[in-house]
Amino acid sequence: MIVKQSCAEVEGELKPYFHSLWDKTGQELTEPNALSIPATLVSPITLLSSELSFLAQNVPSSTVTNIYRRVASAISNHIIQRAVAHRGRNQFTPEEGVTFAAECSLWLETSQMALNTGKGPAVRRVDLPWTGLLEAAAIVGVPAASYTGVEKAIFDGDEEIFSSMMSQLGVRNLSREAAIGYLRARVECKR
Repeated sequence: MIVKQSCAEVEGELKPYFHSLWDKTGQELTEPNALSIPATLVSPITLLSSELSFLAQNVPSSTVTNIYRRVASAISNHIIQRAVAHRGRNQFTPEEGVTFAAECSLWLETSQMALNTGKGPAVRRVDLPWTGLLEAAAIVGVPAASYTGVEKAIFDGDEEIFSSMMSQLGVRNLSREAAIGYLRARVECKR
């Protein structure tokens, strides 16, 4: 019940964020290294943070771990589906990809801070449920200067070259098919 409620609330708050990804009219991209959080992302991140903080302070650690992993996995999958998969091919410019990757890392950072009770983290391996999102973001967010080499390794490289490139990107769990799917979200991908 708690998992469904938390997921529904955060996913509901994410709707304006997804709409802003699709609606590019009047958008100015900020510098990829600039410290700015889109206004449409503040509300869902704050909501998740407050819910996790409440759980970490009021519920036994084993229960917090179970709830947290289920909530974070569901939100992670929701973001991948809505922001990357449903957006379609050739939609992310290099700058948008880098920005999206930076925004995805905010979810993990928020979870780490919210679950820190002052006596240490309430959950071990806080990063685990966000791995899929962060790895998808790493592929979508490949810098323009590295794109050609990454595309060759993913599409044309043998297993060793593919694995080496994934390691360089910090990706450990993605299959070649998933990496190809995420790479096709970039405007440069013509395959």
